[in-house]
Amino acid sequence: MAAVAPARTRRKRPRQRVALALSEILVVSDEVDTLVVYPHALSNYYDTLLTHAFGNYRDLLRAVTLHPAMGVYLSHVNNAKANPAANTYPEIKPGNPLDVGRGIYAPTTAVDEYFAELALWFGVPASELGSVLPNVARFYSPGSPELPLGFLRA
Repeated sequence: MAAVAPARTRRKRPRQRVALALSEILVVSDEVDTLVVYPHALSNYYDTLLTHAFGNYRDLLRAVTLHPAMGVYLSHVNNAKANPAANTYPEIKPGNPLDVGRGIYAPTTAVDEYFAELALWFGVPASELGSVLPNVARFYSPGSPELPLGFLRA
């Protein structure tokens, strides 16, 4: 029986080495407060790497992406749901009201709205948005409690 144990661990070594290499590439930190409190999340993450060590890389990436430890590490655990209406393209057909001619469509969202949202997120006070973005008042009221587009949450 003593000779069987080293042979069994010897067969596991390549898988463990590959999992170790994958853990260096697909990193999850143990410095995140939630992961320090729940160490079994990290061991389960490593088990996921062991399981997919010699499998399809696409399956590995899917398993890693959907793993709760990666969700905590990337902080996408409590993000807002996506707004499907925000990412729609105009219907390309003759007579579309957005068509300004020769297949050119007028934008429905101003660049200043995107930059206003980013500026607020980076800490620019709403009262100073006009000095940073001179045209922002045409598209967004800086006194509004709502964010310009709402894709970033404070």
